[in-house]
Amino acid sequence: MNRPYNRMHGGWARLIALLGLLADPSALADTRQGWVIHVADGDTVVVWDEAGHERMVRLAGIDAPEKDQPHGHAAHMALTHLVLGMDVRYEPYKRDRFGRWIGRVQVCGEDVGLRLIRLGLAWHYGRYAHEQPPEQRRAYAEAQARARAARLGLWSQADPVPPWAWRARHGP
Repeated sequence: MNRPYNRMHGGWARLIALLGLLADPSALADTRQGWVIHVADGDTVVVWDEAGHERMVRLAGIDAPEKDQPHGHAAHMALTHLVLGMDVRYEPYKRDRFGRWIGRVQVCGEDVGLRLIRLGLAWHYGRYAHEQPPEQRRAYAEAQARARAARLGLWSQADPVPPWAWRARHGP
């Protein structure tokens, strides 16, 4: 896989990545390979794909705490540790209102979103659970129940605030 020799930073790189996403509708509903060049937050990565494009990918089925929320930094750091600089497989199936691809991301065959839930660093995003295959939906729900019972990560708080509620109060 060709890797970029010069990474662009800032708004221009994001704009160019977004334009690449808009120009390539063939990326929907197939498995792609790439290399993670940036971790934006606890549930979003930037992948340099095999075609030489930057793709912003939001992990499907989860919602991680926002950066300024309790455990937000831990979620960001955990995702960074799991994927930054790693070759990944991802399955984009739609785009969100920000132009990011939504898809399952795997490193060495392991589902990264499921791993974050198991660590107690992300919620299974129930609002979009119907978009997951039944076995994946079940695995995510069970992982969340186990993390919650073990009081891991965000579940160590008495009443953790889900990121969607946090955003509703504090803005995106």
